[in-house]
Amino acid sequence: MAFNAGYFSVAAEPRADGTFDLAMGGDDAKIFNITPHGAATQRDDVCLPRFAIELTLRGGTVDAMLDGADSALFVTTRTPSRRRAAR
Repeated sequence: MAFNAGYFSVAAEPRADGTFDLAMGGDDAKIFNITPHGAATQRDDVCLPRFAIELTLRGGTVDAMLDGADSALFVTTRTPSRRRAAR
């Protein structure tokens, strides 16, 4: 893992099976899946609109962040799921 030398935020989201997602970053958050045995696999790389001093995870991705410059809170939006048309 390579990160800038500056401050970066960390957030975790546990799952019932003992694994958890871990996000680390500032303006480029890397999301890892961690197993109960400590194996880490990078799942995603999320570019944030600004440098985050705090971030949260929900559903396996970054869902909100707190900006350090003006203490602004940004909530990310997700692409709506595609539904199959009824025939």
